[in-house]
Amino acid sequence: MGINQATENYMEALAEIKPCPFCGGTEVVPSFRDFSAGRLVLLVCDGCDAEGPPVVFTDTDEDHRSLAAMEARRRWNIRKPE
Repeated sequence: MGINQATENYMEALAEIKPCPFCGGTEVVPSFRDFSAGRLVLLVCDGCDAEGPPVVFTDTDEDHRSLAAMEARRRWNIRKPE
């Protein structure tokens, strides 16, 4: 598998956000926050306010912001194996 196919597969995996593991809610949105060392993004469930693992980033350009949001989505979608 080439790099382009791997990137495409990664993007497809990120296209769908899994429901909240706590309340089953499907309205999950990114939340960007500032703090002393930079910024972070994490996904937050609108139903129960559960928060996913944060992704810290320091560069504020749109490319870094988008990459951080994609990584936050990937982390949200990780579930404990059944």
